[in-house]
Amino acid sequence: MERGTGAVFHAPAMGALTVVERLVGGGIEGGVDGKQLGERLGERQRRREQQGKKGQGNESGHISILTSDLLNMRTKKHISAKVFASGWTGKLREPRCGVGESKVAKGRFFLMTQKIAFITGGNRGLGFQTALELKNADTKVVIGSRDLAQGEQAVAKLRAAGVDADVLEFDITKPGDAQAAYDYFQSRYGRLDILVNNAGIAAGVFPGTGPEHSASEVSSDLLHRVFETNFFAVVALTDALLPLIRKSAAGRIVNLSSILGSLTLHADPKSPIYNAKSFAYDASKTALNAFTIHLAWELRDTNIKVNSAHPGWVKTDMGGPHATMELSEGAKTSAALATLADDGPSGGYFHLGQTLPW
Repeated sequence: MERGTGAVFHAPAMGALTVVERLVGGGIEGGVDGKQLGERLGERQRRREQQGKKGQGNESGHISILTSDLLNMRTKKHISAKVFASGWTGKLREPRCGVGESKVAKGRFFLMTQKIAFITGGNRGLGFQTALELKNADTKVVIGSRDLAQGEQAVAKLRAAGVDADVLEFDITKPGDAQAAYDYFQSRYGRLDILVNNAGIAAGVFPGTGPEHSASEVSSDLLHRVFETNFFAVVALTDALLPLIRKSAAGRIVNLSSILGSLTLHADPKSPIYNAKSFAYDASKTALNAFTIHLAWELRDTNIKVNSAHPGWVKTDMGGPHATMELSEGAKTSAALATLADDGPSGGYFHLGQTLPW
């Protein structure tokens, strides 16, 4: 079996999660192909039959293979050929919960074929639109929402649009919520494939000229509040979830930044943002960009990619009615970075496929 196909091999007699974890952790990730796995399981089945356990053989030694398109018969035949060529004679079937297996265990079989994504602040605006953009990416999308009722309403809309979505009550500014998020994804999925750090706040209305935008007049309280939400809490959440992202075959971390975090453009009198300064917000996004660069460097020898996204000046509650981009356009950069191919960039700063200067 090729690596990264999301296949799951299931032998209920050994305990569902044990087998999945052994094969994914030590087989697929270790480079064991389908033929080798089939030979091992086929030999185990033959030994059982020789011991007079033919009555249990079809259940205890069963192989189940899940891919993202299991119902596609062409794919099923392709997988079958690879495994059955090894001598395995069991039939292909979808996994089911054994008597002693929990619903969580059953769910993990099916969700191993999906990517698992967490989008903070996903109940509205850019976060909600990013979830919509992941509709066709074979992704289970969990949106974080401070207000659970609003989150449930958003999930209902996402499901109606065809998104496989759930909601987690989550406030990025609450210290305990990062651990709660880790517990949620660990208990249900055992990993996290995509983290979109979307939640954030602005320091005032854009464009603006009040003291909240001024480097010399901004209050310390506002500066601390903006940095706590846009930087410190993002670092804390990412660090808390990183052990789960390391378990992904292709982890993706997207930090929602802004062109207003670009020091290069802010310093250039000819740039379009030279006169669009909001110190607290801009500085928080500059710090977030630094986090992107440093984390990407630390993870350079892994399958994880970390990038900053500038959505554009979008018509949201934060962007205001004077923004130049529609919401439908604003989430495209985040979604693209969340679904990067293996040869995609890491440690970059992008807007609609274009690289921005730091």
